[in-house]
Amino acid sequence: MNNPLISIVILNWNGKHHLVHCLGSLAKISYKPVEVIVVDNHSSDGSQAIVRSKFPWVKLVENKKNLGYSAGNNVGIRASRGTYVFILNNDTEVEKSFLEPLVAACQSDTTIGCIQPKLLYASNHHLLNAVGSYLTSTGFLYHYGYRKPQSRPQYNRRIHIYSAKGAAMLLRKSALTKVGLFDEDFFIYFEETDLCHRLWLAGYTVVYEPTSVVYHHEAVDTHKQMQEFTITYLSFRNRIASFLMNLHIYDIFALRLESGIMCKHR
Repeated sequence: MNNPLISIVILNWNGKHHLVHCLGSLAKISYKPVEVIVVDNHSSDGSQAIVRSKFPWVKLVENKKNLGYSAGNNVGIRASRGTYVFILNNDTEVEKSFLEPLVAACQSDTTIGCIQPKLLYASNHHLLNAVGSYLTSTGFLYHYGYRKPQSRPQYNRRIHIYSAKGAAMLLRKSALTKVGLFDEDFFIYFEETDLCHRLWLAGYTVVYEPTSVVYHHEAVDTHKQMQEFTITYLSFRNRIASFLMNLHIYDIFALRLESGIMCKHR
């Protein structure tokens, strides 16, 4: 049986230093067939020229302005031809065989709408950057395994998660046809959680697969180029908007009530 085509979409905004290492690692992967699409959000650091000159096998899509994470990645998804789309941050590097276990899991279980690899810190391969996130009664996310030793048994088994991390996530294209792409009103932050929530509502599952490994430098470019106020504002605004759109009014009230009870008992 032939392997399904995987489209790897990488969004870039003034991140040429990390992008070179990311694409260099992708050049060595063992899975075939793949197409790599770099969507450039109107960078001013010469990223486009580097992709054209050093990585001619990459499909480069140049936006005329910075569309943000959601709309920028959507441009790449719409340009993709794969059965699955892998959303990958430009500040990552991948293991040679990172795709095989993700594709195998999705091919054996058609209910999987999204699957996340094990994300390790690029600066410390012993520490987890993320396993996945779970929704708490406060409305905030609990990031399971965050900065914990990656060798612990509980982080080395396949599990269901509420939300994958947008730095590295494989999405089933047919599921996106049903639930839609990233919400472009979000610009950046919480967009992957909103999408994962919609996948769950549509009957799909979101899964963590520990045998696939990706290394992450974690938001180095975004935090350098955005003000802290903007980051905080968008994070809170998008979280609230997602809950209003995806939760029943009873569930929203229940979250608020449980949060109040927790605060009283602290």
